[in-house]
Amino acid sequence: MSRRRAASRSVVHLATLVTVALAIAACGGGGDDASEGSVPTGSSLPAGETGGTGGGADGTETVAPAEDDGHQGGAETITITKEQFDELRLQVLELEVEVDRLQVAAGLTTTGETREATGEDAGAEEDAADTEAPEWSYDDVERWGELAAEFSACGEGDEQSPVDLAGATGIDLPNAVMRYQPADATIIDLGHTVQVNVPEAGTLELDGTTYQFTHLHFHSPSEHTVAGDSWPMEWHLVHRSADGALAVVAVLVEEGPAWPAFDLLITSLPIRQDVEDVVYGEVDVAAFLPEITAAYRYDGSLTTPPCTEGVSWSVLQGTITMSAEQMEAFASRLEGPNNRPTQPIGDRVLAQDLSA
Repeated sequence: MSRRRAASRSVVHLATLVTVALAIAACGGGGDDASEGSVPTGSSLPAGETGGTGGGADGTETVAPAEDDGHQGGAETITITKEQFDELRLQVLELEVEVDRLQVAAGLTTTGETREATGEDAGAEEDAADTEAPEWSYDDVERWGELAAEFSACGEGDEQSPVDLAGATGIDLPNAVMRYQPADATIIDLGHTVQVNVPEAGTLELDGTTYQFTHLHFHSPSEHTVAGDSWPMEWHLVHRSADGALAVVAVLVEEGPAWPAFDLLITSLPIRQDVEDVVYGEVDVAAFLPEITAAYRYDGSLTTPPCTEGVSWSVLQGTITMSAEQMEAFASRLEGPNNRPTQPIGDRVLAQDLSA
């Protein structure tokens, strides 16, 4: 048997296993708390065919076997724990990677690409970065501008972010209008942050421009400071206009009572890096905002490479709280702090809205 034919058969076999595993894993979200589900046993899915899923009156789900003579086993249900569900998901991801590898070996794909997470690139308030972009880390933040020509603004830019907010000029600013609604989301652990993509979440109207919400991600500790004092965490709500301009709303976090909106994200955290996963429920971006939405406003940049300037920043004066356990659930994903040091404000206007 030729290597191509053997690889092709392996692809079909693994694809079948992935199909079955996905059907089983899908049942993990059947319970009220997404911790348990129902899985049918005593049936099998032939290669090239898939079964369906059905929801029970009690919130559980079952996988119906595909119609095929000789595959008529009875449907006996069993329950799986959250740990078993996570293990199944990991196995599915490993099988998908192996399918990609074998497809390339069999000549079934034209390139050696593997599955990549879709959506906005992280931590960096911009679209998914080129896979050939130079690597960077927070260990060499002072050298970002030297890593590549496209990162030069990190070292040479005059309007960089974040900044210290002390000394802001108090003025009455026109209100920014945030219109958000619950929407489907995906979540991905990018190593230097966790990012939640919610492309249908709504819009921000600022200075006559409408920006579409794209994603939110966090920095720990905060990137913006006041007189050198920082907060335990800062979330960035990233928006993009039709012409590609960026507007970021920064939400500062204090330790205190748990903030319920984050629980949904915590239960949806991916089990490995660089794999995009579905959030187990709709995300309402408005639920991550403090009561006071008056802001500090200034023109700045991305806070990660390539440090592109021309970003409209609104750092909210009101804060939200997260419990120590909630913050740890996110911060534990990092190898260390992921905050860029503050940059000189220079001759920029730093305004503080007095309407609060």
